[in-house]
Amino acid sequence: MAPLALWGCSDRSSFNSMDVTGADFWKDFHQKVPTGDSYTIDHTAFTYVYDEAGRLRLAVKHDKPSEKTAEDIRRLLAQAQAD
Repeated sequence: MAPLALWGCSDRSSFNSMDVTGADFWKDFHQKVPTGDSYTIDHTAFTYVYDEAGRLRLAVKHDKPSEKTAEDIRRLLAQAQAD
C-alpha cells in the first residue's frame, strides 16, 4: 500500500473554514482563542501513523526527535513484515 498523507482544508484564512467533520473524525482538538482584535487556534499537534487495516499504531508529538520517530516507524515496518 502506498503512503497516504492527509491535512486540513486548503482555505486556512479563517477558523470558520476549518474542516470540522475531518477534525472530529481524526479526534483532533481545536479551539479558537480570542486575543484582542485577533485570535489564535489551540490545536492538536500530533502526526498519526496507521497500519493498512486503519488501526492507529503511532502518535508522534511535534517535538519528538526525528531519529526516535524513524526508530519507531522502522520497528512498526519490521513487525508488519514479520506478520
